[in-house]
Amino acid sequence: MLKDLSEGQNSKVDGYDLQQRTLITILNHRHLFRSNPFEDAKNGVIAEWMQLLMVVERIKHDKSSREILEKVDRLIEEIFSNSDVNHWVKANRSIFNSYANTGDELKWEAVSLLLGCLDNGDKYNTYLVNAFERQQERTERESKQQIVRVRDAKVINIETKILPSLMEDFDFQNLNDYRLGYPHHLIMRAYRYGNDLLKKIANLNSFDNDKFLTLREDVVSSYLDSITSGQTKYPTKMDVVSASKYRHDLIHSFNRAIEEKVANKLKEDVEAIEKALNFKRIQSAGFAPIVTDITVADCTVHPQVSAENSESYDESLAQSLCEERLQLSFQKSEFIKALNDGYYRHFISAVSDAAFEHIEKSKELTWRGSNHFRMRNSENYISGLWNFQHWSLVSCTQVFNKRTTASFVVMQRGMHFSHWCFKQEKQRRQTIRQKTELFVKETEGRFGKASTVRQSYEALKKFTKECLPEIIYSQVQERLPVEQKGLSDFFSPLNSAVDHNFIGFNKSIQENFYWLGEQLPTEPIEAIVFYRKLVRLVRDLEAKGELEVAIEVVIKCLTGKVLEDKSSVIHYSYSRLSPFGNYDLPNTVEVFNLKEPLKFQIDVFPGVLI
Repeated sequence: MLKDLSEGQNSKVDGYDLQQRTLITILNHRHLFRSNPFEDAKNGVIAEWMQLLMVVERIKHDKSSREILEKVDRLIEEIFSNSDVNHWVKANRSIFNSYANTGDELKWEAVSLLLGCLDNGDKYNTYLVNAFERQQERTERESKQQIVRVRDAKVINIETKILPSLMEDFDFQNLNDYRLGYPHHLIMRAYRYGNDLLKKIANLNSFDNDKFLTLREDVVSSYLDSITSGQTKYPTKMDVVSASKYRHDLIHSFNRAIEEKVANKLKEDVEAIEKALNFKRIQSAGFAPIVTDITVADCTVHPQVSAENSESYDESLAQSLCEERLQLSFQKSEFIKALNDGYYRHFISAVSDAAFEHIEKSKELTWRGSNHFRMRNSENYISGLWNFQHWSLVSCTQVFNKRTTASFVVMQRGMHFSHWCFKQEKQRRQTIRQKTELFVKETEGRFGKASTVRQSYEALKKFTKECLPEIIYSQVQERLPVEQKGLSDFFSPLNSAVDHNFIGFNKSIQENFYWLGEQLPTEPIEAIVFYRKLVRLVRDLEAKGELEVAIEVVIKCLTGKVLEDKSSVIHYSYSRLSPFGNYDLPNTVEVFNLKEPLKFQIDVFPGVLI
């Protein structure tokens, strides 16, 4: 890497040739990026995935939750090793955009319904109902699309016939009281692949300022070559050094090239993290898998020669009339599915990417055309990255924020030791001191001395037990009032379901308890208190077998106030009240309506409220 020279020291570059002098001048320009423009976004990604691992550590270090965790893990292992499940994976591997080398992602797809039921607190019977409903929907959809797929009956009925037989001894205990809003599937993936996840996080974190400066120099040098070869909008013989003094668009072009390169590097590292968990963020947000078996080939269309003009056929003229075309091939059924499910844009994007990759090195393709295509594809991602960069910069509740006692290095070291401990079943009876000494020996001291490892491990346990629930609650509290539409699914919080539950709960209580008016909760902490009171009320009513309850009882339980005069209650509801006045206060409330808001799990922060 060339040594940067501050402005005013250009006399020191006399020993360099013109190209090197130009490069150094641009590198020293005061408006060129001097540090990673997405450093805070990188740290935000690291904090998000490390926080998931901390939640897993918190579960592992509590006896009750650890038993449930290991019980679910044993069931998953039994499902993954089942021969019928592996038959299903083999038969379906070709039609999913998954990690086809191992099929592990498809195995997680097989248990997605099960883990979703655990998220909702459902039991075995509910799982069966959902499984049969999904099977019926799939059958109807394929019937309408006239899709014929050669499948064994066991492949079709994996959720209704294969998995239920493996769940006979499973009691459907869940981690809802411990997972702090993170879905079961992420908890279990992080538990099973924790070491691999730590390695990928470390790789992302290793992109420091020195590596950025090296990347920056390579990008600037490459862009200078593009200028001289006529692959940019700038004149090939332009004096870049002089132009950089007054042409702000030139420096902007250099910064844009650096920005794209760094963004692509970050994207690759984040995708590597997700791949370590056999997980794709886009699928978790409800997107259908995008096909990858798109074939692109060159073909030539010759002019047709009829019997009438065959005698006057001119071969040289016909050759000039030949058309060169791209021949694309993909599964009709997948395109129909993308259209029906509303994900056709992703499908078309995959097709255009495949076509571009095929002609990318064509001599006829200009730099401008190539650059326009790449910029169009990267615009949405970079826009989302800038929004996430800003969010990470202003966030006051990030787990490695200066306001917290957590240190990335300490937490990372403690997690490495924790994962090592849980893999060493036979070492569990040893003391913590003996374990740390053995760990240091096996890892050749890469994580420091035994005492340092022990201190980090104890700090990790203390932080996850005492501080983590309150920090994650504060994050949700910080996110709720902010419009999150600027954050793409690629950067959304891993426990964003909590946000959706708070929004859904508030909407539900406004619809079902509109007559409480100003007594309805407005803050997250108030909503949790309201939720707990509602749970107690419903539990008591169900224990008595009552189907409805007097309005006075509901108001007393939820607000602590006694209703003396119904006419004095002021209640507002834009969705339920006529423009001519308020509806009368109901005399009774059905228990069914009281239970409706409880389907939104918001009481997931133990210890935050006493």
